[in-house]
Amino acid sequence: MIKLLFWIALIGGAIGYVAFRLKRRNLPSAPAQTAAEPRTFESVRCRQCGVYLPIEKSIQRDGEFFCSQEHAQKWLGKKAT
Repeated sequence: MIKLLFWIALIGGAIGYVAFRLKRRNLPSAPAQTAAEPRTFESVRCRQCGVYLPIEKSIQRDGEFFCSQEHAQKWLGKKAT
């Protein structure tokens, strides 16, 4: 009797395993995960001190980029003299 139960369990397990593998193979594959592209900013260099900063945060005067109003005034003051 134990041998019969063993064979039934073994055959049932094999059928279940094959059915699971077939079902898994037929499932539509998930869309490929694309790595998020790193967000980059266009940066400019302050003409006065040389620090780099995003162009959106910079101050532009006479075609030059500055990190602050004070640096723009210093640079333009030096340039005018």
